[in-house]
Amino acid sequence: MPEDDFGSLDYQPKKKSKYLMPALIVAIVVVVSIVVFIIVLMGRNADKSGLGDEQGIEQEKQGQAEETAQDISGPVDAETDTAGEESDQSEEKDSIPPDYDLLETAIYSWLIDRIGDPAVIMVHTDELEDVEGFFERFSLEEDNVIVYQVQSTDDQFATVAFGLPYSEWSTRVVFIWRDREWSFLREETIQ
Repeated sequence: MPEDDFGSLDYQPKKKSKYLMPALIVAIVVVVSIVVFIIVLMGRNADKSGLGDEQGIEQEKQGQAEETAQDISGPVDAETDTAGEESDQSEEKDSIPPDYDLLETAIYSWLIDRIGDPAVIMVHTDELEDVEGFFERFSLEEDNVIVYQVQSTDDQFATVAFGLPYSEWSTRVVFIWRDREWSFLREETIQ
């Protein structure tokens, strides 16, 4: 059997790069490190939110809303407690600033509901300055006239006083800006 002489082919085997294996190991370590970092970061964000899910986030917001309601309105009774919680939660969700042009409409709607008379006439205190003009327009014996004055507009709250024409204020009502509209919050009697 003749032996083949491969030396005549001028074949030289390729040398393997001595850097290929370390580069591959480094690439794998970098990718694994990035994946672990992302998982740890997501876990920390979940821990910050309480329970790590939407329920935990919602419970945290509700707790903050209750604290805010207590700070703003002081002690509240059972009837207004629910309204205060809802209003504070919606404040967090609603970042649109209050539209004070809509306040008069809300006041009028509340007054009609409160009195039960759709024919009620709501008059701003500025209209009382012209006494003669006021009595030309209105008859206190025939017209159901209620006078109002916006006493303050702080942040997302508006305090409005109501009374009869040319008399003392009898009722104070607080409205709150929530869900892009003014809503009744609470009413108190002025003594």
